[in-house]
Amino acid sequence: MCRFAVPAEARNRAARTADTLFDKGAGITEEVNRGYNRRDNTGRRRMTDKNKKKLRILIIDDERDMCEVLLEFMDVLGYVGVAVSTGEEGVREVRKAEYDLVLTDLVLPGMNGIDVVREVKAISGNASIIVMTAHGSMQAAIDSIREGAYDFISKPFDVDTLGLRITKAIEFRKLYEESREYKKRASVDGLTGLWNFSHFQELLVKEVESSRRYKHPISLVMIDLDNFKSYNDTFGHTAGNRVLIQVSGIFSKFIRKADTAARYGGEEFVIILPHTEKRYAYNLCDRLRKNIERARFEGENVMPGGRITVSSGVASFPDDAESADELVERADEALYEAKRSGRNIVRSYTE
Repeated sequence: MCRFAVPAEARNRAARTADTLFDKGAGITEEVNRGYNRRDNTGRRRMTDKNKKKLRILIIDDERDMCEVLLEFMDVLGYVGVAVSTGEEGVREVRKAEYDLVLTDLVLPGMNGIDVVREVKAISGNASIIVMTAHGSMQAAIDSIREGAYDFISKPFDVDTLGLRITKAIEFRKLYEESREYKKRASVDGLTGLWNFSHFQELLVKEVESSRRYKHPISLVMIDLDNFKSYNDTFGHTAGNRVLIQVSGIFSKFIRKADTAARYGGEEFVIILPHTEKRYAYNLCDRLRKNIERARFEGENVMPGGRITVSSGVASFPDDAESADELVERADEALYEAKRSGRNIVRSYTE
């Protein structure tokens, strides 16, 4: 990676330009502008400790003078700037560190700006990217937005415009992340931290459609805690909730990254197993059943056999069902058979 040293002349030039910008208040949000309320011992404006934002900006440009000015401008804005001279270096940098914004030139040696946008978005889907382009390459700039860039700015540009674009891009990324977090909270079961019933339904439909399209199997497991009503009646729902949380933790540690565990309702849980045939799903569930049987739970000695146990039912698509709803029904029928056969057992659906 090439980090550009910034000569004193370039730093002073960029600082004077930035001072003009902040005096005018152009291109910078009022909140950020208020942060520049004092100068350091060189007379240059600096963020107050209260408002200074240590966001990281990656600059990709093979023009040394441009990088020098941009690095100084990022410093004046209160950001941490890192500059590299090629698209390949930029992509490597994004792989090893997180950046709040990538500012890339469109014309680069080797990998061009559109390729950079494509690669960066593949690494980090929520990355904010601004493309810098000459007037004659407007169509390429539009193409970069189609690939996922947030915005583009034409060279030569003034710092008023650049400051505004950077601020808006960072604000957009923040709003995007907050939206994702809100959606995640709305999809998570408040007690166990697993996915909730609604999110499970959405995921199962997607997985079944993917299985149908790409001709790979998917298995669904329904799990129920045995005799759990008796446990709640004896120790109360607060103790019962602690058991549910502990069991959910065992699920989370046991399943693969590609699998999905969710709370179906009450003491029932479901696990989606993509790319898994029913026989392999059965073996996995039996190992999970044994892990729960071996675990130690508060007050388990009053339960039948002195243990907290689970029963499970397994069904697969497309062998046992033609839709997501039917797959749930088949797994539920297998679970019912496990309960009817004595509990603490796994059953696979059979015609």
